[in-house]
Amino acid sequence: MGALSLAGDRIVLGGLGRRLRVDARPGRLTADVPSPRARLQLSVTTDDGDPVAVPYTDPRGGSRTVRHAALASVELIVRRPGDRALTLSSSRGAYEYGTRRDMPGIVPQPLPEG
Repeated sequence: MGALSLAGDRIVLGGLGRRLRVDARPGRLTADVPSPRARLQLSVTTDDGDPVAVPYTDPRGGSRTVRHAALASVELIVRRPGDRALTLSSSRGAYEYGTRRDMPGIVPQPLPEG
């Protein structure tokens, strides 16, 4: 659950009974977030040439690999009944994807000491 403010109009997102759909992968994320008065669609993509992957110790045990792309393209579309869709985009986002599973073709690099 969250909220988005557009020109002073607060739009509640998600919440009980409003199931969001998310497809998260190492180089891409898409999400569809329902609301009583709107629908938000989010898309994040990265260029496979710029990410780094590092291993982390998971506080619950085991380890995780986190892939970080410092430059990601982000597009946000807000649809409200009776209004035109509002599209916001930027090529200056960042995207991190973490998992306990292997990421084919991605080799984690240890963090530097210190």
